[in-house]
Amino acid sequence: MPVDRSRDSERISDPWLDEHADLLQAGLTVLDFGCGNGDDSLELVERGLQVVAFDQSLASLRHARQRVPGLRIVRGDMRDPLPFPNASFDRVVASLSMHYFTWEQSIRLAAEVSRILKPSGWLICRVNRVGDVNFSYAAGREIEPEYFEVGPGHFKRFFTEESLRQMLEPAFVIDSIVPRVSTRWKKEKQTLVARATPRA
Repeated sequence: MPVDRSRDSERISDPWLDEHADLLQAGLTVLDFGCGNGDDSLELVERGLQVVAFDQSLASLRHARQRVPGLRIVRGDMRDPLPFPNASFDRVVASLSMHYFTWEQSIRLAAEVSRILKPSGWLICRVNRVGDVNFSYAAGREIEPEYFEVGPGHFKRFFTEESLRQMLEPAFVIDSIVPRVSTRWKKEKQTLVARATPRA
């Protein structure tokens, strides 16, 4: 399948999925949850996974499909029940997409992600970390603890390891939460990266 490699130099600067290659075996079904412009969808397809790209933005989904012809795309709002049956996916990959919501919405979202994973499945996610000042930490009005309106109608949540555990643990058994520093848009980006399996 031909792919658009015009942004490869940007991808190489932030190879966050490399550390999770042990969970990304060819042939598995994976939801790229909040796919954006398709960076992770492209990498996952290249690894041989069967990818569904999910996002609220139609423009982002179209861009992702341009980069990966034939990519299955689904449009939806993460605040709503997800449009997938129970146990639909082997993996869910969520890169910088699960930190835009109120605490109540975040807990519901984690439960929905757990629901659509197979019992043997894995969530691999990364979220904003408290202190990520290059990407709007403490900017604007604080709505809830560590949840800010960083621009008109634009909200971001920032996590500590403890608060990320509190969000995930009702629905997941957490394998690891690791702080990471990477480069995004030529600026230092601080994240927490979690691996977790659905709670039985």
